[in-house]
Amino acid sequence: MKKITILIIIVIVMVVATGCTGTPDTYTDDSLSTESSSVIARETPEDLKEKDEEEKKEEEGMTETDVFIASERATEAPTAGERSKTAPTTKSSTPSLTNSDPPRLPTASSTPPAPPPSSAEPTAPVYTQQDYDDIIAAVRHYAENEITKIKFVWDPTIKMDEFHGWHGTPQLNSSEKDGVIRTLKYHADLTADVLTDQANGMPSHTVYYNIVRYEVENMFFFEQPCVSIFFALVYG
Repeated sequence: MKKITILIIIVIVMVVATGCTGTPDTYTDDSLSTESSSVIARETPEDLKEKDEEEKKEEEGMTETDVFIASERATEAPTAGERSKTAPTTKSSTPSLTNSDPPRLPTASSTPPAPPPSSAEPTAPVYTQQDYDDIIAAVRHYAENEITKIKFVWDPTIKMDEFHGWHGTPQLNSSEKDGVIRTLKYHADLTADVLTDQANGMPSHTVYYNIVRYEVENMFFFEQPCVSIFFALVYG
């Protein structure tokens, strides 16, 4: 009896041990597998990206409220680049000098600057012996060939003294060559009128004359010292 009882207990123990170590039957439910596959199918790449971001936010300890506030501040506060664009720029009136750009100094020119134009005073004209001869020849031709009231006879020995007369002394420096000739011709006419006028005594038919040239030093022409040249038709 005891052996039977022990045998039964051994069988029961073996059956229980076999039940514990055996492979459990898999329980499948078609409805659950279909629902899980539909849920996986509805998840798009964007949803997965959002999940990843939410997981990162949770890992960093940020809540949705903190993220919203940070995004609002980012949109309201201008960035450094925007501040630099909107900030008014002021131009400096003086150029900045750097170590690499030293100030430029004026270089010495190889050619000296041209002197300013000088306002030169007019100088006395220069005349030659030919000019003197031309004046005398022109007056002699007029007196001896064009005046008919009286006959002019050339006498180079006549001088300017108290025994002879003249009507004026035109200056060559101021009257110039043609001016002196015109003045001496007028003096020839005046001499003919004086000597042929009965109011002055017995009219003359002949007059001896000479054209004298003389110079005076230390005179001035436009405030410049010069030698003045004079002419005179002397008669007697």
